[in-house]
Amino acid sequence: MPNYVLVKTKSGLLNGLLTRFYTWKGNKPPEDTAGLTPIAESVSPYVSFIYTDRPHPNVPPEYFMIEWKGFLKVENPGKYTFYVISSDGCKLWVNQELIINEWYDQPSRLHMSREIKLLKGFHQVRLLYYNRLRFGEITLGWVRPDGGSETIPREHFYFTVSNKVFFTGLPDRYKIVVKPVGIEKVYQCLFAQGVCMISDLEEAMPVPANISVYNAENTLIYSTATPLEIWGGDEYMVKEG
Repeated sequence: MPNYVLVKTKSGLLNGLLTRFYTWKGNKPPEDTAGLTPIAESVSPYVSFIYTDRPHPNVPPEYFMIEWKGFLKVENPGKYTFYVISSDGCKLWVNQELIINEWYDQPSRLHMSREIKLLKGFHQVRLLYYNRLRFGEITLGWVRPDGGSETIPREHFYFTVSNKVFFTGLPDRYKIVVKPVGIEKVYQCLFAQGVCMISDLEEAMPVPANISVYNAENTLIYSTATPLEIWGGDEYMVKEG
């Protein structure tokens, strides 16, 4: 039986935050984006904006919402305090925990989170903002463990291009099994027309995962020696070594 190797051919992890724009009507803005359809999408290198007109060419200058979503890369572990400067409402989640919730009309104001202990590595981050009238301001910053405060720099923000991971290079009916470390759920797919796709990975990112490959007879032909860090949008090729 030949030996196989797994080669990453494309990374799905890119710099910046995925940015989605929405509109709303009425006296009270929606509490979240559930049920809303974005009218525009872009990538923001960081969050520090003053809007005197449209925040995007396809978005009106009033009654809009913006969602920034991605991952925060922490190089120095320790205790962090996050802050948001906003005119009108803002909500901030870190690792799916709501740490700032100031969802009301207001002039530009500083909002601080409680102190949070973060390990080195990637952490999920999501910022939601609404603006009612033409002027708007939004900034996302932190107070580092060393006491310094700043708008979070662009080199700390990442996002994934999708929640799918693709594998190529093997015949039909071969199988890929992805087992994230510390998570009970197992992901698997079968090759068809030279491609095997693992989907719905967002809930498991970012975690190390073990990858196993089985042939059409369900015999194990390859497994990773150590866990790999898998991101949505990654592309891999399985080939003979």
